[in-house]
Amino acid sequence: MYTSLLLLTVSGVFLPTSLNEPVWFHDYTLAQSKGWSSDKPLAVFIGAGKDGWHKLSREGAFDARINKLLRDHYICVYLDRNNGAADYAKAFGMQAGLVLSNRGGRYMAYRHAGTLSNAELAEQLSRYADGDKILYSNGVTRSAREERVSYQPRYQYHSGSC
Repeated sequence: MYTSLLLLTVSGVFLPTSLNEPVWFHDYTLAQSKGWSSDKPLAVFIGAGKDGWHKLSREGAFDARINKLLRDHYICVYLDRNNGAADYAKAFGMQAGLVLSNRGGRYMAYRHAGTLSNAELAEQLSRYADGDKILYSNGVTRSAREERVSYQPRYQYHSGSC
C-alpha cells in the first residue's frame, strides 16, 4: 500500500482526502496527457500553499456541487507557485486564479484571475464542462463546432489546349 501511495505522490497526483473531492494533479504535462486520453477539459487552479485551490473560493472551501462538477467533468490541476509552478503562473499571467480548457487542454475556454464565490465558480464549471468551447484573444468564447472551415476548391488539371 505504501508503495502505491509513494508512486502516486511521485507521479504528480494528489489523492483526494475524501470520496467527494476530485483527484488533483500537480504535474501540468501529466494532467494534459490525462485530459487527452479521457477527453475531458482541464481545470487549472493557480495558487500558493497546501490545498491552495480552496483559497480561490471566497468561502474558503468548495461546496459539494463544485467538487462533483470537478470530479465528474474535469481533469483537475493545482499549480502551487511556491512549489515549482512559478513559471506556469507567469505563463498564465496570474498569481492566483482559474483556467478552464477545452477537451484535452489544448485551448483555453475560460480564464479568471483572483477569487470567485462558490456560486460563480459552479456557474463557470457548469458552462464549460462539455469541453467544447474556445476562448479567443478578443475575449469571445465560441463552441469548437461553430468554427468555420473553408476549403479551397480542388485544383483541376486540364490536359491539352484551353
